[in-house]
Amino acid sequence: MPDIFFQSIRILSSSTLQIAERILLSSRKGQHFHFLAASTVVAANQNPLLVKILNDGVSICDSKPLSKFLDCFNTPFANVRGTDAFRETVLQSTNSDRHYFIGTDDFTLNALHENLLSINSDFNLVGTCTASFLEIYNESYETVLQDLRIQQPSIVWVGLGSPKQDYLAEFISREFPAAVVAVGAAFDFMSGRKAEAPNVMQKFGLEWLFRLGSEPRRLWKRYLIGNLQFIALCMKELSQILTARMPS
Repeated sequence: MPDIFFQSIRILSSSTLQIAERILLSSRKGQHFHFLAASTVVAANQNPLLVKILNDGVSICDSKPLSKFLDCFNTPFANVRGTDAFRETVLQSTNSDRHYFIGTDDFTLNALHENLLSINSDFNLVGTCTASFLEIYNESYETVLQDLRIQQPSIVWVGLGSPKQDYLAEFISREFPAAVVAVGAAFDFMSGRKAEAPNVMQKFGLEWLFRLGSEPRRLWKRYLIGNLQFIALCMKELSQILTARMPS
């Protein structure tokens, strides 16, 4: 199925397995991947540079509401959670795949490594970096790049939250030959630090509600205000689609 555009963002429709295979095939090639939540789409609508970064890489729909909206105007559009693609890539990895984590704290990264080894004993982690200090596009990026050149990973996983992780993933892929994957909260879920929403809530696009209930003080603005902004973008997209389909 061809890619679909939503508010100028090109979004790939593919299965979880196909995404995992593409990440593995892109190792050592300098390609960057982004899993789009509704909040990322809202941020991109206000930032042309972020749109360019997403379109220069591979953008994947990690939002059930967005995939359902796209379903209305196209053949069924796949929703692939970053956590699921991360897990599948780990399952498909061999010892020759050299992984590297960039996250917010050592506790999460250590727990993540232990849990992934229980999924695949051949999982090969060659290095980690805690990078919560990073700002967008400044000299601190060089600190990360120096260690990557030493450790020589083939796949770099970035779990810093969007859009910070998206800027960093694009920068690394330009400067270093690896598949660089921005996976958002996947580190927290796969490490066991935070609970994932029940499957029934994921199925009906209510994962955001579960996360809001778990961390209301941190996430209320993203989900309450951000969801209204996302709905407004969907209405704007709908208007553009209907206008384009009207006979001249």
